[in-house]
Amino acid sequence: MGVYLQNISQLSFWLTVFTTATFGIFLKWFFIHVKDSFLNMIKRIKIKELKKIKSIRFNYSAVTYQISKTHSLMLLFSGLCILYFYILGSSQNNSASVIVILIKTLPLYIIEIWYINQISFTKKLMVKVGKIRIAKR
Repeated sequence: MGVYLQNISQLSFWLTVFTTATFGIFLKWFFIHVKDSFLNMIKRIKIKELKKIKSIRFNYSAVTYQISKTHSLMLLFSGLCILYFYILGSSQNNSASVIVILIKTLPLYIIEIWYINQISFTKKLMVKVGKIRIAKR
């Protein structure tokens, strides 16, 4: 109890409590606003993707193009994986840093993310292809 009373009487204790509480309130406000803007951004991306699907779902040439684009990205990704396994496996210099290896393989990660986005778009397109919307009036 004596330590607690001693802490209450010191200015440094109150400054610490005030700054911690202020920082906590700021973090709460920041995460609420970041969450709202992040959710709005995701909503805009989904709406843009649905509009793109709606515009090409009856054009079977465009659907075939999207499918072939997905397969081409899969082949490119597989080829890059094989190339990087060959290069990293045959290199004599094992003293390379992990950061250097990650930077060298950056194109592989970019192609992988591109391929994953394209395959998910193609799957959504295949579900919606040729469907007619029937609206009740």
